[in-house]
Amino acid sequence: MSTEKIRIDWRAQFGALQPFIDDAGGVVAVDYKGDPCAPNAFVTTLVSVHAQCSKQTQSSGKPRPGRAIIIDRSNYAARYLSELRGEFESCFEITLPSTAISGERLAPTIASNNTASGNQDIEVHLHFDAGSESMQSARRDSWIDSLCTQLKSVLKTHRVMIVLMHGTEHEQREFWDKLWHNRLRKLVDDGLLLVRMIDSSSEPGSNSNSLKIAPLKRTIHLPTFLDQEQQKAAREDLAAWIRETLSISHEMANAFAFSFVQTHADEINRLHNKVGFWMEELRAYMQEMQEKIQHDTV
Repeated sequence: MSTEKIRIDWRAQFGALQPFIDDAGGVVAVDYKGDPCAPNAFVTTLVSVHAQCSKQTQSSGKPRPGRAIIIDRSNYAARYLSELRGEFESCFEITLPSTAISGERLAPTIASNNTASGNQDIEVHLHFDAGSESMQSARRDSWIDSLCTQLKSVLKTHRVMIVLMHGTEHEQREFWDKLWHNRLRKLVDDGLLLVRMIDSSSEPGSNSNSLKIAPLKRTIHLPTFLDQEQQKAAREDLAAWIRETLSISHEMANAFAFSFVQTHADEINRLHNKVGFWMEELRAYMQEMQEKIQHDTV
């Protein structure tokens, strides 16, 4: 089991999300207060849980695999519509209409039919014609319309989730105006799930307008620290992972899990960031102990 798939606590949050992950669709908000809540680790876990869910369709009884795309202003490959087009194609294995302009617009003729002799200074003016604003808008609308049509078909055999990382209204304007409004939002009834990550520690009211555009079905909150009940759940999750990964006794796994969770209960972000490195150290320690035992018995 890899670090991307381990879920340490967050039981209440995923319990609330499960109906939507299964196939309910809709718009769900995940509210958190900055990095101490480990939002990136939560999204990584969410995408993994969504992909592994074995919910079956009522009509065919066959499992519907999950596919997800993350739209993140800090990721230059998934920030603007021009980049998102390729991300959608790759994620959902679809082909969308090209947005490229015709080749004739890119091939200037230089010094054509020039009959002068001797050395010459030629001044070249290159004009890049990307087409009128209406042409650009038409090309954009073409691939977005195609995306919605093809995603509607994908939703018949797959569960589809879009994770929109936190951003200001200005940063997310393209998404709401061009992709969501009268486009992707029509697929909610087909099971499309939009998860909005909202950092409530940022500027107040930064998402007020988009909340009107995409009414929420549910809001969940990420904690900044683990209370006693959450620590117990985290220890159980981590101990199960240790037993599966290292094949050690329940008692030893519980002891290791207790020590790690107890140390990081007030630093959820550090807990999730460090658990992979800690497991590698633990694995090396157990290997060293095993080799020592074998050496001593020879």
